[in-house]
Amino acid sequence: MLNKRKSGHRVVGIVLILLMMVAVTGCGGSRPSSDPRSTPNGTLNELQRAIRQSDITAMLGCYTDPYYVTIDYETTEITHDIARIAYAIIFAAYDYSTWSLVDRSISISGSEAFASCTQRMYFEGEWVSASAMYRMCRVGSKWYIYEEIGTDPGYDFSPSGRMKGLAT
Repeated sequence: MLNKRKSGHRVVGIVLILLMMVAVTGCGGSRPSSDPRSTPNGTLNELQRAIRQSDITAMLGCYTDPYYVTIDYETTEITHDIARIAYAIIFAAYDYSTWSLVDRSISISGSEAFASCTQRMYFEGEWVSASAMYRMCRVGSKWYIYEEIGTDPGYDFSPSGRMKGLAT
């Protein structure tokens, strides 16, 4: 039971770090007039909009199920069911209305894309940022994030940081 708690806290922490990474404003590029997710940049724009509005359903619509989160070279598989719980906790604890993806650089090769961005967010009286990278794939006419890659930004944005005392 203790291992499940530690594992759950790790997933929540990873999801929070990922949210922080995704939170930085606009990665550039043009927004298509028909389907906003018809380009990798459009999918990142939709992700940013969903996170700023704490819209978990719209946010998860930008990701494959499952998707992968790689933080400091350690990869974790995240299902939408687990992410839905973690994001509900995160959005209840923090204001993501300033979260954005900035300094976007996107490369596309066939049905694969790689985006490098900086996540920015106003947190506890200061602007914080962290690098974020997204591996994406095209399924039909839409682009989905299948892996989010980042480094620990040095901030503990996660409710799991506050819940560590509860696990002991």
